Order: sequence, then structure tokens, then C-alpha cells
Amino acid sequence: MMRVLPFLYIFVEAIAFWAVAQWIGWGWAFLALFLVFFFGLMFSSMEFRSVSARAAHGGDPARTLGDTGLLIVGSILIAVPGFVTAVIGLFMVIPPTRALIRGAIGRKVNKWLESQAHQSMMFVQQHQPGAQPVVIDMPEDVDFTVPEPEDFLDDDEKRNNE
Repeated sequence: MMRVLPFLYIFVEAIAFWAVAQWIGWGWAFLALFLVFFFGLMFSSMEFRSVSARAAHGGDPARTLGDTGLLIVGSILIAVPGFVTAVIGLFMVIPPTRALIRGAIGRKVNKWLESQAHQSMMFVQQHQPGAQPVVIDMPEDVDFTVPEPEDFLDDDEKRNNE
């Protein structure tokens, strides 16, 4: 499947470029591709500044991390030549759609983490030697008293306090 992805990308982008070129002309299609690249990266850098300013003023770290990740991926998609990747990248850069994508990815990651935690706990319980819970009790012959703050003083400090 991984070997097919580059060919699929080239095919989809070629079809999209051909469709745009048929619609507005070949020269205008090349110009549009360049303008989407240029203005998309310019808008992306403005959004990076906005996210870093929000983080510097005490913004939510989880939101900042999610926004930064989506901005990085969106910027890369904008920089990769093609209309389809540029549109997908712009959806990751524009704040309202970025918030929707961040929420959807956050829910997916949360479900995955819960699933992994459950599976790991089940694995540990199944493969634990002796599988009986261990209870640690204090032996009855040990005198257990709660220490007082004075118990931690040196002998000299005890004499000075008396």
C-alpha cells in the first residue's frame, strides 16, 4: 500500500490540475497554484505567530500543541505542489476548521489511549505470576508509633529546646 501512495498522489493531483486548467486555462492554473502556495504559507506563518503569542500569554498547552501540530502538517501540505494537498493544508491552517479537526483528532486519540490502557492492564493481569493480589501487613511484634517532630532533632538541639 505504501508503494502505491506516491502514484495515487501524483494521479489525484494531475487530475485536479487538469480540471482546473480546463476550467480557467493552463497559464492561470499555474498562476493559481503559485498563489495558493505563496499566500497559503504566508497565512500559515501568521497563524504560527498567533498560536505562539497565545501560548506565551498562558494559553491552554493541549490546544497549543494540537494547533502547532496541525499548522505544521497544514504548512507542509500547502508547500507540496498540488491543488488537493493545498486545500487540505488550508483546512488545517484556517482557525475554525483547524478547531474542528483538532477536536476530531483529540477524540480519536483519547479513545485509542483508553483502549491501549485497558489492553495493557488486561495483559499485566493475565501474565502476572501468582495472579493473587499482594497484601502488605505490618508484623505484630513491631511497635509502630507516629513520630513527633522532636524525634528528628539531634541530642544538642533537644537540650537547647528544653
